[in-house]
Amino acid sequence: MPPTTDPTPTPEVAALVELAAQAVDAAEPVIASGRLVDALLDLRNEVGASATMAIDEALAACAHRRLVPTDEAAELVAGVVAAATGEPVRV
Repeated sequence: MPPTTDPTPTPEVAALVELAAQAVDAAEPVIASGRLVDALLDLRNEVGASATMAIDEALAACAHRRLVPTDEAAELVAGVVAAATGEPVRV
């Protein structure tokens, strides 16, 4: 029997992963925290309570910063996506 869940990520998850992946692929040293916060807030509006804490922790990590190191952003994104989808992700 095929799985009952759709493996395709939501647009919000895909946008968050794409943001971090582009920075990693381009070897950018930092990501603008505003872009990361916007993507996290978009996702927060679409997920259940189980992922809200992970998103809030990621938002707190970006607070009062203009730039977030790309490796740290990738770790934050991976943790948030894992909480939101129940699947581990590697950025």
